[in-house]
Amino acid sequence: MKKFLTVLALVLSVSTSTLCGGANETIATFDGGNVTTKDVEKNNEQEFYEIRQKEFQIRQQAAFETAREKIFEAEAKKRNLPVDKFVETELAKRRGNVTDEMIRQFYENNKQRINQPFAIVRDRIRQQLINNSEKGARDGLTSELFKAYNFKFNLQEPKPPTLTIVNDGKPFWGKADAKVVITEFSDFECPYCRQMQGDVQRLKAEYSGKIKWVFRNFPLDFHPQAMPSHIAAQCAGKQAKYFEFQTKVFSIPYNGRELDMSPAQLDRIAQSIGLNMQAYTQCKADKDGKEREAIEADMRYAQKIGVRGTPTIYINGVLYQQERSYEAMKQAIDKLLDS
Repeated sequence: MKKFLTVLALVLSVSTSTLCGGANETIATFDGGNVTTKDVEKNNEQEFYEIRQKEFQIRQQAAFETAREKIFEAEAKKRNLPVDKFVETELAKRRGNVTDEMIRQFYENNKQRINQPFAIVRDRIRQQLINNSEKGARDGLTSELFKAYNFKFNLQEPKPPTLTIVNDGKPFWGKADAKVVITEFSDFECPYCRQMQGDVQRLKAEYSGKIKWVFRNFPLDFHPQAMPSHIAAQCAGKQAKYFEFQTKVFSIPYNGRELDMSPAQLDRIAQSIGLNMQAYTQCKADKDGKEREAIEADMRYAQKIGVRGTPTIYINGVLYQQERSYEAMKQAIDKLLDS
């Protein structure tokens, strides 16, 4: 967060034209040298992209709302009506009536999530459905008038940076020289990382001969079982069974909200995949600290390129920010394979 705020402060000191890809300006000087915008952005590409993307989204929303206001005014003037009267008349045509049957149906469809008696939530549901109807009417009117007035948004969305991610010597499955390289920064104890593994296995079954999937360590400090399990996986990797071990660790079931990734559990996994237990145990003890240091080096590298949580996925050096489902990732992979 501190790094992000520092970058934000630097961004705010740079002109908007520079943020949008203008000239390489000098933004600081010292005896014998200077600092340019390219110097600053070189090691903070992802942070600058996120700030530009946020600026784009704010401008896009502001443009949409301003255009709607102006178009409503123009259409009201055409009809010789006050704006408020015009809008209310048009919305009234588009609003749907909220019936008792609709309220009951909504409750039945969402009963498990609501988890309260119908009598208690009936009025709240009614108001929500009224609000939904109002929003639908306004959105419908807006869509019709935007089409009639040929509304276009002309500001170009910023492109995400393409990073050169160095994965030399890191465990991977798939084709070594693949056209599509996916790098996953992950944590064995992270629930979101665990949730996506079923989809990862489906992708592995379908694309193991077409893509390269690299696994990088990013065990989070507040997951106390993560670091030992990552060390254990590296030790399995020394016996060429990294992904066999990894798959079983990710498959450990929850007992309620608890997850058993104890040393004994990890040892059982090691035995189940046929590791040389003497070599594994000696490696896992990590008396010289080399295994931990290798993992911490992964983490330092991840932080340097902008990783702030898990799972974080890069596809051909571009941060993947879409849904982490089989279908969404498959679509992204196929697009690159076909290009």
